[in-house]
Amino acid sequence: MKKYICVMLFPLTILFAACGGESAVLKVGFDEMVSAVSAASDNENAMMEAGANYIKGSMKIDVEEYEACVVMVNAFGANIDEFGIFKTANAAKAKELAEVLTAYFKFRDDIWMPEYMPHEYPKLQNAEYMIKGEYVIYAVMSEDNKATAFSAFEDCFR
Repeated sequence: MKKYICVMLFPLTILFAACGGESAVLKVGFDEMVSAVSAASDNENAMMEAGANYIKGSMKIDVEEYEACVVMVNAFGANIDEFGIFKTANAAKAKELAEVLTAYFKFRDDIWMPEYMPHEYPKLQNAEYMIKGEYVIYAVMSEDNKATAFSAFEDCFR
Protein backbone atom coordinates (compact mmCIF):
# COMPACT_ATOMS: atom_id res chain seq x y z
CA MET A 1 0.00 0.00 0.00
CA LYS A 2 2.84 2.41 0.85
CA LYS A 3 4.43 1.73 -2.53
CA TYR A 4 1.15 2.49 -4.26
CA ILE A 5 0.80 5.84 -2.45
CA CYS A 6 4.38 6.83 -3.33
CA VAL A 7 3.84 5.91 -6.97
CA MET A 8 0.65 8.01 -7.06
CA LEU A 9 2.18 11.01 -5.25
CA PHE A 10 5.21 11.30 -7.53
CA PRO A 11 3.26 12.39 -10.65
CA LEU A 12 1.25 14.85 -8.56
CA THR A 13 4.45 16.34 -7.17
CA ILE A 14 5.79 16.81 -10.70
CA LEU A 15 2.50 18.37 -11.81
CA PHE A 16 2.43 20.88 -8.95
CA ALA A 17 6.10 21.75 -9.42
CA ALA A 18 5.45 22.48 -13.08
CA CYS A 19 2.63 24.86 -12.14
CA GLY A 20 4.79 26.76 -9.66
CA GLY A 21 5.53 29.72 -11.91
CA GLU A 22 6.67 30.67 -15.35
CA SER A 23 10.37 31.19 -15.79
CA ALA A 24 11.23 33.81 -18.36
CA VAL A 25 14.53 33.61 -20.19
CA LEU A 26 15.46 36.54 -22.40
CA LYS A 27 17.05 35.71 -25.72
CA VAL A 28 18.20 39.34 -26.05
CA GLY A 29 19.51 41.87 -23.55
CA PHE A 30 17.22 44.22 -21.63
CA ASP A 31 18.22 47.22 -23.78
CA GLU A 32 17.52 45.26 -26.97
CA MET A 33 14.09 44.37 -25.59
CA VAL A 34 13.36 48.06 -24.95
CA SER A 35 14.50 48.90 -28.49
CA ALA A 36 12.30 46.16 -29.97
CA VAL A 37 9.23 47.42 -28.11
CA SER A 38 10.03 51.04 -29.06
CA ALA A 39 10.35 50.07 -32.70
CA ALA A 40 6.89 48.51 -32.52
CA SER A 41 5.35 51.90 -31.76
CA ASP A 42 4.12 54.32 -34.40
CA ASN A 43 5.93 56.98 -32.36
CA GLU A 44 9.34 55.36 -32.08
CA ASN A 45 11.18 58.63 -32.80
CA ALA A 46 8.98 60.61 -30.42
CA MET A 47 9.51 58.30 -27.44
CA MET A 48 11.91 59.46 -24.77
CA GLU A 49 13.05 57.82 -21.56
CA ALA A 50 11.39 59.22 -18.44
CA GLY A 51 13.73 59.72 -15.53
CA ALA A 52 13.68 58.22 -12.07
CA ASN A 53 11.94 61.35 -10.74
CA TYR A 54 8.96 60.76 -13.03
CA ILE A 55 8.80 57.08 -12.14
CA LYS A 56 9.00 57.78 -8.42
CA GLY A 57 6.82 60.91 -8.39
CA SER A 58 4.05 60.04 -10.83
CA MET A 59 4.07 56.28 -10.69
CA LYS A 60 5.04 55.83 -7.02
CA ILE A 61 7.66 53.28 -8.03
CA ASP A 62 11.14 53.20 -6.52
CA VAL A 63 13.49 52.28 -9.37
CA GLU A 64 16.03 50.97 -6.84
CA GLU A 65 13.73 47.99 -6.20
CA TYR A 66 14.20 46.66 -9.73
CA GLU A 67 17.13 45.03 -11.44
CA ALA A 68 16.32 47.01 -14.57
CA CYS A 69 13.54 49.34 -15.62
CA VAL A 70 12.73 51.88 -18.26
CA VAL A 71 9.69 54.03 -18.89
CA MET A 72 9.30 55.61 -22.31
CA VAL A 73 6.92 58.52 -22.84
CA ASN A 74 5.93 60.51 -25.88
CA ALA A 75 7.99 63.70 -25.84
CA PHE A 76 6.72 65.26 -29.07
CA GLY A 77 3.31 65.67 -30.58
CA ALA A 78 -0.09 65.40 -29.07
CA ASN A 79 -0.53 61.89 -27.75
CA ILE A 80 -0.19 60.11 -24.43
CA ASP A 81 1.68 57.02 -25.62
CA GLU A 82 3.77 55.47 -22.88
CA PHE A 83 5.23 52.10 -22.01
CA GLY A 84 7.49 50.68 -19.36
CA ILE A 85 9.45 47.49 -18.88
CA PHE A 86 10.65 46.24 -15.50
CA LYS A 87 12.79 43.30 -14.42
CA THR A 88 11.78 42.34 -10.91
CA ALA A 89 13.54 39.97 -8.52
CA ASN A 90 10.96 37.21 -8.99
CA ALA A 91 7.43 36.42 -10.14
CA ALA A 92 5.93 37.45 -6.78
CA LYS A 93 7.50 40.90 -7.10
CA ALA A 94 6.16 41.11 -10.65
CA LYS A 95 2.64 40.58 -9.31
CA GLU A 96 3.22 43.29 -6.69
CA LEU A 97 4.34 45.66 -9.44
CA ALA A 98 1.18 44.85 -11.40
CA GLU A 99 -0.85 46.14 -8.44
CA VAL A 100 1.19 49.35 -8.40
CA LEU A 101 0.65 49.78 -12.14
CA THR A 102 -3.10 49.31 -11.69
CA ALA A 103 -3.02 52.11 -9.10
CA TYR A 104 -1.00 54.26 -11.53
CA PHE A 105 -3.59 53.73 -14.28
CA LYS A 106 -6.34 54.71 -11.85
CA PHE A 107 -4.41 57.81 -10.77
CA ARG A 108 -3.98 58.88 -14.40
CA ASP A 109 -7.67 58.25 -15.03
CA ASP A 110 -8.72 60.20 -11.92
CA ILE A 111 -6.81 63.31 -12.98
CA TRP A 112 -7.75 63.13 -16.67
CA MET A 113 -9.52 66.23 -17.96
CA PRO A 114 -12.24 65.11 -20.39
CA GLU A 115 -11.85 68.23 -22.55
CA TYR A 116 -8.12 67.59 -22.97
CA MET A 117 -7.45 65.45 -26.03
CA PRO A 118 -10.63 63.36 -25.80
CA HIS A 119 -9.42 61.17 -28.69
CA GLU A 120 -6.48 60.02 -26.52
CA TYR A 121 -8.59 58.99 -23.52
CA PRO A 122 -9.37 55.46 -24.79
CA LYS A 123 -5.64 54.69 -24.62
CA LEU A 124 -5.68 55.43 -20.91
CA GLN A 125 -8.95 53.61 -20.33
CA ASN A 126 -7.47 50.51 -21.98
CA ALA A 127 -4.00 50.68 -20.42
CA GLU A 128 -2.69 47.20 -19.69
CA TYR A 129 0.25 45.32 -18.31
CA MET A 130 1.65 41.88 -19.08
CA ILE A 131 3.76 39.68 -16.84
CA LYS A 132 6.27 37.18 -18.18
CA GLY A 133 8.09 35.54 -15.29
CA GLU A 134 9.91 38.31 -13.47
CA TYR A 135 9.45 40.79 -16.35
CA VAL A 136 6.57 43.25 -16.57
CA ILE A 137 5.58 45.51 -19.43
CA TYR A 138 2.80 48.07 -19.41
CA ALA A 139 1.44 50.16 -22.24
CA VAL A 140 -0.77 53.20 -22.61
CA MET A 141 -1.22 53.06 -26.38
CA SER A 142 -3.76 52.45 -29.11
CA GLU A 143 -4.99 48.86 -29.27
CA ASP A 144 -2.92 48.19 -32.41
CA ASN A 145 0.29 49.68 -31.00
CA LYS A 146 -0.23 47.94 -27.67
CA ALA A 147 -0.72 44.56 -29.38
CA THR A 148 2.42 45.13 -31.46
CA ALA A 149 4.42 46.24 -28.40
CA PHE A 150 3.29 43.23 -26.35
CA SER A 151 4.11 40.92 -29.25
CA ALA A 152 7.60 42.45 -29.58
CA PHE A 153 8.04 41.97 -25.81
CA GLU A 154 7.03 38.29 -25.98
CA ASP A 155 9.32 37.72 -28.98
CA CYS A 156 12.30 38.63 -26.78
CA PHE A 157 11.91 35.42 -24.77
CA ARG A 158 12.85 31.82 -25.59
